[in-house]
Order: sequence, then structure tokens, then C-alpha cells
Amino acid sequence: MFLVGEAESVVRGGKAALPSEYRLRKKKLLFMWKDERTGYLGETRGALRFAAGTEGPVTDVEIDSENRLPLKTLKDGQRVRLSGCVSTLEVSLIGR
Repeated sequence: MFLVGEAESVVRGGKAALPSEYRLRKKKLLFMWKDERTGYLGETRGALRFAAGTEGPVTDVEIDSENRLPLKTLKDGQRVRLSGCVSTLEVSLIGR
């Protein structure tokens, strides 16, 4: 589902830009927080729960037309690291 690799982004307007190469706009995606600093984006609940190692809540997510992931609970300027693997994308908060 995702490219393997890493990128960094900054939250602006409650959204973090994703690499356009991931081609996520047309996919039905889910998001799950593992803890207060790490979340996972994926296509199935099973993959998210496996990656996070927890049974927390999973929410639907829609990537906008500019390839941005909504992270409304984060403040503008918060840096995030995106680490891609085959079935999930890890979203880690940096600093602050």
C-alpha cells in the first residue's frame, strides 16, 4: 500500500503534507493513535492494531486534494516524521 521510506512534514491548518508518491487520495484510509506521540495510517483495522500493538480506537481519514493528512488535535508548526512500510504509515511527533 505505501512506499517504503521516510519523510518529514510540518502541521499547517491542522494537516500534515504527505509525499504525493504515496498516492493516498483515492484510498479508504483509517488512522489509529498508538500513544500520545505515535499514530498509524493504513487500510485495515488489523494492520493498524498489529503495527500499534494495541486495541485503541480507529477512525476514518480522508486525504485532501493537496495530499494532506488531517491531524486536527495538533498545533500548527508541530513537526511529524512519516515512516512508510508495506501496510502502514507511522506518524511520529518530533520535539515540543
